[in-house]
Amino acid sequence: MGSLKKYSGLTTKVKAMRSRLLSEEEYERLMECDTVTEIADSLKSLNGYSHILDDTDTGEIHRETLEYAIRYSGYGDFIKLYKFSNLEQRKYLKLHFLSYETEFIKKSLRRSSAEYMTPQQKKYISEFVSKFSKVPFEQLYMAETIEEKIRLLEGTIYYEPLKMVMDAGRTELFDYELALDMFYFKYVWKKRRINFSGAELKSFTDTIGSEADLLNLTWIYRAKKFYKMTQSEVAAMIIPVYHRIKKPQMLKLIETSDIQELVGQIGKTAYGRFFTPDTFKEMEFDKLIKTLVGKTYEKYYRLEPYSMAVMSGYLRDKKNEITRLISIVECIRYGYSKEETVKTVR
Repeated sequence: MGSLKKYSGLTTKVKAMRSRLLSEEEYERLMECDTVTEIADSLKSLNGYSHILDDTDTGEIHRETLEYAIRYSGYGDFIKLYKFSNLEQRKYLKLHFLSYETEFIKKSLRRSSAEYMTPQQKKYISEFVSKFSKVPFEQLYMAETIEEKIRLLEGTIYYEPLKMVMDAGRTELFDYELALDMFYFKYVWKKRRINFSGAELKSFTDTIGSEADLLNLTWIYRAKKFYKMTQSEVAAMIIPVYHRIKKPQMLKLIETSDIQELVGQIGKTAYGRFFTPDTFKEMEFDKLIKTLVGKTYEKYYRLEPYSMAVMSGYLRDKKNEITRLISIVECIRYGYSKEETVKTVR
């Protein structure tokens, strides 16, 4: 009864927000667009995105401007939930915010330019970041080198893990992004026992733990199939969060000599029953991993609608929607056929 009373208002709010997520029919119409302008005009007519494009001239809209607008909608939903939540519920949202923060940092490290943001987008994103973090958003985008960007992060939780990569003499962007991913999962995994207890601790542990497990599987598979990496190189990529795949079993996966042996070892894990021989093709593997992560979040949203799962499930679905939309925009920008777009997006 306590959970019902504590979450009833928030659950009602999330149900209303869910009604504005895109339907498959709306995705179909968006994939039929021929230009970035057409997709911007189509989004402008949809409830979940009309407000973010109200002041934008879609006549000659740049792809990056539209992508910023799409991401803007996710930040807006986060703020709606934050304003509607009590102090205890905000503990989850503050941890979830770190996923946005790491993406901001990654984008700045990629030397992505902010020049295509409208003044409204720059103002909103700057306010969004400054409200919840110490990351100097504007200065990061203006800095020219990775070394400058890392120095700007001094005083934040991201400084030490990134400085370690820089001090080791690593120059690949991949190394910095990997360090951010590993730090994120290690940090929230450690914080979960401080912030949650009971059923909420169980659901948070299972969702984040499963996501880390499956991301590790993805990296091991890709490292062996496409990059022919050594065992020590693969081991360095592993997120040290062992949920359903314990450390000894993870080591066996890393030590496999080829893809055939890896497939056999994956079959012995807690996730093995979901994989078939046909799964181990690039698109099928990625699709299954995404589906399995989604099912974990969906399970708790379905079983515990009056709990933290109502927020985590929604934010996960919103993130997937944003990812799909940006993929559609990119496919249209590069002239993919509808058939190619459908294959890429799904």
